[in-house]
Amino acid sequence: MSVIVRNKGGTFVPAPEGLHHSVCVDAVDLGMVDGTFGRKHMIKLVWQTKQQMHDGKPYLIQKRYNASLNPKANLRIDLESWRGRKFSEEEAKEMDLEKLIGVNCQITVAHAVKDGNTYGNVLSIVAAPSVLGKLYPQDYTRVCKRPGYEAPIVEDEQAPEPGEQDGPPADVTEDDIPF
Repeated sequence: MSVIVRNKGGTFVPAPEGLHHSVCVDAVDLGMVDGTFGRKHMIKLVWQTKQQMHDGKPYLIQKRYNASLNPKANLRIDLESWRGRKFSEEEAKEMDLEKLIGVNCQITVAHAVKDGNTYGNVLSIVAAPSVLGKLYPQDYTRVCKRPGYEAPIVEDEQAPEPGEQDGPPADVTEDDIPF
């Protein structure tokens, strides 16, 4: 998945390829996004690296995910790799991504070039060993704290379609339901 983009004529520099000691600085709700496989609720995680650019600022690495904790979802796979263990059934019901802010990890980045633009791809995320020390976010303003930010409206994927009822018709009793 492409995660860092240098626009034509832009100055954004993707993180170098390799393993980076990083800290999560943002979890962004992107709302409903149209994509190749239809409309999906998407989120984005953003990390800063320990390695700095020539101007002294840390590199930023980001990755977009479907907002899903299904066992096959990339978000769940990366979170389980990062934490070093699988989610229990109870843990997999809901995850507050705000808990990731300030959490350290190591991220492997590989570059891809398409149409003259360099993209950084997150290949893997694992826990950072304590011997690396703790990184803290620096000089980063979370998307939700930026002027003009408006939270996206997220369609409730579980909501019934208009005209559908929330339960059985009024003339159906519990004895009529087969389960």
